[in-house]
Amino acid sequence: MKAKNKGFTLVELLAVIVILGLIALIAVPIVLNNIKKTKEDLYNTQIELIKAGAVSYVTDAIAHPSMNPTISSMVTSHNQGIIKIKLEVLEKAGAVEVNVMNPFCDGDDKYFSPDLTIIEIQYDGKEFDFDVYYDVSSGDKYEELKSSCVVKR
Repeated sequence: MKAKNKGFTLVELLAVIVILGLIALIAVPIVLNNIKKTKEDLYNTQIELIKAGAVSYVTDAIAHPSMNPTISSMVTSHNQGIIKIKLEVLEKAGAVEVNVMNPFCDGDDKYFSPDLTIIEIQYDGKEFDFDVYYDVSSGDKYEELKSSCVVKR
């Protein structure tokens, strides 16, 4: 009686490797796309939280005029205008948490820069509009905001 070899042939191994390669070829772009979409969604959520904090800040400024006389006087006199405040002002006021995470940053530098992230508050005499961007003089201020990364304080 002859002993049977119970191993795989080279052709069978190559077939498995080719199949795994095809699966990887299909799966990797999908996974990377999902990671990118998740980062984008988290980024948009963080921006919305900053805007919500700005709304809270403006509401407090209206209720307590001494907190920010500029905002209070705009509302009471119905003057149109633009006010720019830094993220660190919202952090100090308790309107947003300290160290707002930026999902596009890697390593230890994972947070929006509090002194360079600007919240622009526009008042048209009736309602407020809020915009968040990075304080730059050139380039796309929104793309720059995505790369505005600092270490946790």
